[in-house]
Amino acid sequence: MGVPSRALFSPDSIAFSGCALLHASRPNHGLAQPKNQKDYTIRMREFFDYYLKGEPAPDWLKDGIPRLKLDEHLKCRQKKTEKIAS
Repeated sequence: MGVPSRALFSPDSIAFSGCALLHASRPNHGLAQPKNQKDYTIRMREFFDYYLKGEPAPDWLKDGIPRLKLDEHLKCRQKKTEKIAS
């Protein structure tokens, strides 16, 4: 069951203090490629689900991703987006 839009966009729900920086670490890692568009869309959904709907924060938002583990994280995310697309 969905949350009424008036509940999602009430002044209390949009006055959050959260923000996230999505940094593209490689050349051609913008939003031109479909796989990157999927990843961005999923991350934005997770972000707003957390801040507007009160769902649990995803690990990438809660803890961040250390640069040395970024490649491994992106490979795992790619598998996740492939499962969602199927």
